[in-house]
Amino acid sequence: MSLPLPHPQTHTHTDPLKTLAPFLLPDLPHSLPLLRRIQHRLSSPTARTLATFPPPTSITTPPPSSFSALWIDRSRAPETECWLFSTYELPSRPHTPHDEAQAKAQILALFHAVATLPPPEPRRANDDVVILGTLNECLLPLLAASDLEHLVPEKVLSRSVVGDARTRGTDGEGKKGREDVGVLSGLSVPYMKWIIAPPPSPAPATDAGNGNNQVEQDIPLPANYHFDRVRAEKGEYKLVISRSDIPRTEKTLSELGSKGIRYLAPLSSPSPSPSSSFSHSSNTTLPPPKASTATATAKATKDASSSNKDTDTDTDTDPSGDLISWSFLSPDGSLSSLHVEPAHRGLGLAKAVSRRLFRHLAEDPAGMGFRAVEPLAVETGGGEGIDWGGVRAVRDEAWAHSDVAVDNLGSAGVVRRVGGREGWVVRWVGVGVGMVGGVIEGCKVRGL
Repeated sequence: MSLPLPHPQTHTHTDPLKTLAPFLLPDLPHSLPLLRRIQHRLSSPTARTLATFPPPTSITTPPPSSFSALWIDRSRAPETECWLFSTYELPSRPHTPHDEAQAKAQILALFHAVATLPPPEPRRANDDVVILGTLNECLLPLLAASDLEHLVPEKVLSRSVVGDARTRGTDGEGKKGREDVGVLSGLSVPYMKWIIAPPPSPAPATDAGNGNNQVEQDIPLPANYHFDRVRAEKGEYKLVISRSDIPRTEKTLSELGSKGIRYLAPLSSPSPSPSSSFSHSSNTTLPPPKASTATATAKATKDASSSNKDTDTDTDTDPSGDLISWSFLSPDGSLSSLHVEPAHRGLGLAKAVSRRLFRHLAEDPAGMGFRAVEPLAVETGGGEGIDWGGVRAVRDEAWAHSDVAVDNLGSAGVVRRVGGREGWVVRWVGVGVGMVGGVIEGCKVRGL
């Protein structure tokens, strides 16, 4: 495949909430990960937002019909460093050879610009590799051609498992700019992108409690359980990290929106030792109701909803009891680190904590860490992706999503029960940015 000439230009958007985010709204939900990453407060002076069109000089400047954009922060290593969106992802767009070549040229141009950014400090092995998250699988052929079959999918992709991009391929000639080698140096197993669409309109007062508004309504908890947040002062970020394979730091977790569920044992139950809740080898500390009795406690659950009113509030300020379930919103707005301690499973707690998290995202996005998109003279109601499964958005803040490994049927069931629908397959990939220039030159030679 040849790249169209001239080579696409890239532009830095220093105020992306105003100059890029409004152009992402019409393409929801496909643009959702990049939009959320731009909105999130977690950033650093080294973060950059790049696009293949310049910041508009007038509020009446229309968005280009075809563009690609990304957010990158090399200082986030070993966590995900980059998110990307291309209009080529949109299912209603034509996928002709010209469109494919144009999208490939745009994406390679963006990563060519990334290659000029300072590498992360301190320097690490494979620091010429950028971890690109939640990439729509339809874009994989634009980054890798014949070498894709030589990459072994990893459950969790990180720099510690990616190979040297310059030696990928059958004969190690990628460093010479071979187009058929591409720029990928690693990829994850496939994940399904689940989309949780916002309600079409606020629920009428007469519908309160009828369960029709899935994101808006909390699920009452069984007796002795209550909602709270995950607390740094109780050392709970260490507990969260110990229960997940996803590379995260305590600092990152402290910046993410989260919800948790605590279990406060009845007075007749034995008291745990102060530190036993946070031991890596301990799954639970207090004897909860057995999952097999869940149906028998349905009435208790209903009765408990009134007793939860003092603690089941938007502020979630009751730290009593042990944290036994939690969920976070990643910087790209996806459901992350959803967990229920084994002894407390079978009571619907994963569904309850997820729904509460999504409700708070819809009601208070700033409280969950997401800044508002600054208004621009762009019509956001007519995008081709915004009508999702018959649901039309009235607030961009209410969209949510979750990445679930395709073989993780349990987590998929939880997301489905909170209103999620299957969207598209995504991967985490390692992009060898030092390879991009050579591949671009190889493409140009073949296009002459």
